[in-house]
Amino acid sequence: MEGRHTTHQAKEEVKHQEGVDYKPMGTAYTKEEIEKNEGTYDEDGFYNLKDGGFYDPYGYKFDKDGYDEFGGYYDDDGYYVPGEGYEEEYYGNYGLGDEEEEF
Repeated sequence: MEGRHTTHQAKEEVKHQEGVDYKPMGTAYTKEEIEKNEGTYDEDGFYNLKDGGFYDPYGYKFDKDGYDEFGGYYDDDGYYVPGEGYEEEYYGNYGLGDEEEEF
């Protein structure tokens, strides 16, 4: 699971609704596009690249430090956390953006 952990100083609180499949932001790659890169799948369905980056099971790409192009990452519990400044946009997709609480 290296690279798929909280690397921020303080772990952010992430809100989740039961039964909602939270996915990262951006554009997902197809299996064919992903497998053009040298790497291997792990038991959780992540495609780990030789350079340390990876694609998650949904097809979203993360760099060797575990971040996607929007600064999002997977926390210690395996939940996607949007990057700073993208919280409202991300949670708004799930009907959570109107709340006044800070993420």
